[in-house]
Amino acid sequence: SGGMDSDKQRIARAKSQRGQTKAEFERVTTHPFIHEEHELPLCPYISRRSDAIGLHGAAATSQQPATEIALDILRAGGNCVDACVAVAAVLNVLEPCSMGIGGDMFLLHYDHKTKKVTGMNGSGRSAAGQTLDYTRARIPKNCKEIPTDSALAITVPGACAGICDAMEKFGSMSLERVFQAGIHMAEKGFPISSIASSLWHDAEAELRENGREGKNEMLIDGVR
Repeated sequence: SGGMDSDKQRIARAKSQRGQTKAEFERVTTHPFIHEEHELPLCPYISRRSDAIGLHGAAATSQQPATEIALDILRAGGNCVDACVAVAAVLNVLEPCSMGIGGDMFLLHYDHKTKKVTGMNGSGRSAAGQTLDYTRARIPKNCKEIPTDSALAITVPGACAGICDAMEKFGSMSLERVFQAGIHMAEKGFPISSIASSLWHDAEAELRENGREGKNEMLIDGVR
């Protein structure tokens, strides 16, 4: 022990110093763990981190390398849309389950000069020949939803067109420039965060099952 306080002692002292009730303290310091589906316990903590601030732009993503790329684009003179598209390209590689080129994209753009907010809908549509009757005839009986692993759940990708439209309307750099980092990571390799790695590993069997001949392009050598 060496005279070190336990976590419970530190938390109790912090509550006492702040004059908070137990309910008030837990509301502020207790948050669900990211793997809610695993039913893991809540993790109480006391944050000692300062706010993240900056004078020339900011970026927040789920992967550190993607955040760094966004800041690199801003430092190079790019605008917020250039940075966002660069992040999308990088996350296509680092976290394709969240930002895949075959998925959708949505955008809210605020123009500081005009004080105007513009929305862009880059969601995909169902195939032209996929009518309601066609779909109902091909899903299990008594099924109220299209199974997520069914080909019928796939839409015509909207992300690619949405990204191109966003860059044409709001971007200041070329697509070639903002895609550079993502292309480099795909060709040369890339780091994976522990959470993304765990989720990817958990999905291996399902990816192979839904791949071709027991392999999937989302896995190393198609199998792991």
